[in-house]
Amino acid sequence: MDKTPRKSALLVLFTVAVCIFLSELLVMIFLSAIEPISLWKEAILDSLLLILVLSPLLYLFLFRPLVQQIEERRRTENKLNREKENAQMYIDVAGVLLMIIDADGKVLLINKYGLGLLGYTSREVIGKDWFTSFIPASQRGEMRVNYYRFLAGEGGLEDNFECPVVTKKGQEKLIAWHNALLRDDEGSEASVLCSGRDITERKRIEETLRKGHEELEKRVEERTGELSAANLRLEKEFTEHKLLSEAFRENELRFRSVLQSASDAIISADKTGKIISWNEGARKIFGYEETEALGKPLTMLMPERYIKDHHDGLERVNRTSKSSVIGKTLEFDGLKKDGTEFPIELSIGTWNTPKGLCFSGIIRDLTIRKKIEEEKDMIHDQLLHSQKLEAIGRLIVGVAHDFSNIILSIKGYTRVTMKKIKEDDPLRANLMQIQQLVDRGSNITHQLLIFGRKQPVNFTVLDINETIESLLKLINHLIRGDIKVVDSLSNDVWKIRADKGNIEQVLMNLIVNANDAMPDGGMLTIKSENVELDESDAKMITEARSGDYVCISVTDTGVGMEKTISDRIFDPFFTTKGPDGSGLGLSVVYGVIRRHNGWINVDSSPKRGTTFNFWIPAYFPISSDEEAKENAKSAFSSKIHV
Repeated sequence: MDKTPRKSALLVLFTVAVCIFLSELLVMIFLSAIEPISLWKEAILDSLLLILVLSPLLYLFLFRPLVQQIEERRRTENKLNREKENAQMYIDVAGVLLMIIDADGKVLLINKYGLGLLGYTSREVIGKDWFTSFIPASQRGEMRVNYYRFLAGEGGLEDNFECPVVTKKGQEKLIAWHNALLRDDEGSEASVLCSGRDITERKRIEETLRKGHEELEKRVEERTGELSAANLRLEKEFTEHKLLSEAFRENELRFRSVLQSASDAIISADKTGKIISWNEGARKIFGYEETEALGKPLTMLMPERYIKDHHDGLERVNRTSKSSVIGKTLEFDGLKKDGTEFPIELSIGTWNTPKGLCFSGIIRDLTIRKKIEEEKDMIHDQLLHSQKLEAIGRLIVGVAHDFSNIILSIKGYTRVTMKKIKEDDPLRANLMQIQQLVDRGSNITHQLLIFGRKQPVNFTVLDINETIESLLKLINHLIRGDIKVVDSLSNDVWKIRADKGNIEQVLMNLIVNANDAMPDGGMLTIKSENVELDESDAKMITEARSGDYVCISVTDTGVGMEKTISDRIFDPFFTTKGPDGSGLGLSVVYGVIRRHNGWINVDSSPKRGTTFNFWIPAYFPISSDEEAKENAKSAFSSKIHV
């Protein structure tokens, strides 16, 4: 039982008694000091004096403190009510689920975000048992045990605790919880404050990325296995060549036969470094005929940077018979007859003759192997880049939808508010600024949805030249007067099947980008052409595929870009324009081109301008596909290979 009310009552009683006692004492002293009067006059005087003396005492020592306490309590209650309203407003605007659960597991409070997440109203949640009503049946027992352990101070639920909840529609959403104990006035744990974030979509994306990563690792492992097998074959072939070199000492005729039939270059030289034997493989690799090579120095087969080391090594071997390269397989660059450098694999051996020490070398052209390795790295990088943008696109679409709903709500409230205030109200300027920001936010949301490929498209058959020419007539206000616009549109360009609005937006974004890249003026060139790509052509272009395409190029003579910038130019929210850029223009371009089954790349270097090339599949009517295709190709005077 609370003893505070009893103490307050005793204090009031004591104060009244003391005041009455003091008042009566003063009245008796006064009456004793005056001349005796009649009894009824004394009674009246006694009552009046008692009232006069007791009233101020009671006011000073009882009523005034009580009034002050009542006033203070009223102010405190008003303050608490305001704080409660503010607290409710704070938790309602929070972007996470906030609620309070008592010791029995019943919901005492929940914010609007939590109600929206669960799909219930406040009346349907407050007072309900959290575990029975909102936790999946398979986990209720375990969750309730963990909850009571947490109340008992055994921990386990404080940070990053994940568990699912069941919405009104029966869906399960995974929530990451942060929990804290709330104590009552006596310091006991009376309830639990819970904060939860919906991580269902994040977990789904993480799972998708994990599967993609596993698939990539599997592909890399398979390719690595193929390269390892190829390397084993190369090592085996090298061993065979080495055995053939040893057989040369036993039988020169058999050596010559093997020498001329080998696909690798097998070259011999005397102690001065002059060539004494030259096989057919050497002719094919270096381009010199045998008559052109015999008697010539080995230095004609190597770039200038190796010549000094070659002479030093040759002199050291002749002097000491020791070398750091003999017997090893090394990689260098060779020099063809036409002056072209190319990668080679070199193995050097020596043998003694009556004329002195001689050298033999087996040289393998590594151009194809290096190309395979480069293609592997390029495919790996393309896959990573594609998966990254695909994952970002899915994430952006979800964010854009939620952001769009928020923007629409802000726009609606702003319009309603502007209708209710006067034209000269100083707040109207702020509302107009808010409306401008909302419009900008809507534009960003629109671009995000385009990048994420969630905007509806209307595919029609287009003549890209007509689209470009129509657009060029409308962009005079976008291009500064010190920039010259030149179009180089191929005649009889093939048709494409595309969304005209999207293609116009792609061209507009690239033109605006080029305009910004030429602050001191320059030339903007727009080009269209028909392109046929075979398998070998496609391997040379990032993300390319074989087939028939229409290629559009937008070239400026502006400031250009470093490779570190051009490698990220299509990433969402990456911009070089500072606060004025949204970082979505080229991302939208990338998304639109990909949605049209095409691809885009950029060629740029500092102070040398920038060229954006994008390819879109050519369209030939299905009803007479082959005939239309052949007619279109015949109009195209010559094949264009990229």
